[in-house]
Amino acid sequence: RESTSMHASIGGLSALALVAIVVLWWFLREMRGTFNGVVPFGRSISAMSMLVYAFVPATRKVYGYFWGWVMPDPCTTDWSTWLDMRFNNLPIGWILFTAAVVLTIGAALYGANAGLKFFASPPDPEGDIGFVIGPDGRRIDAIPPSPWPQSLLGFLIWAVGAIMVLF
Repeated sequence: RESTSMHASIGGLSALALVAIVVLWWFLREMRGTFNGVVPFGRSISAMSMLVYAFVPATRKVYGYFWGWVMPDPCTTDWSTWLDMRFNNLPIGWILFTAAVVLTIGAALYGANAGLKFFASPPDPEGDIGFVIGPDGRRIDAIPPSPWPQSLLGFLIWAVGAIMVLF
């Protein structure tokens, strides 16, 4: 009747998908300005990126490797160059990477918790429960039906399965 791991995974993936859609929407909305001859992402972001490029030597090093202006060390990869970026001897690359990982895990956990709450069944009734005797002599308990989000999820899973079988 209820699978907590499935509800948690649906919630976590939905939260990550929502964040990805919002970022993509923002990116596409900002890129629309390029068709009218406007600098993409506005003046302030362009100015900040130029300042970072001018005053952070690690950024010049990364872009130098990327565009082929500078030959990289044989043991250096693009990821290690981005992660080893430093500003005033602070490991900015590792700080940003750690923040991105923590935010991603936090969004997934928040979505999992929200999915568990949204798709949860009501608690089983305690005490005396109404029942009827079926035609074959079985006891049929009168329990509340499944909540509509859980029923809708079951229907969607069924519909996706049917579509996959048909096509």
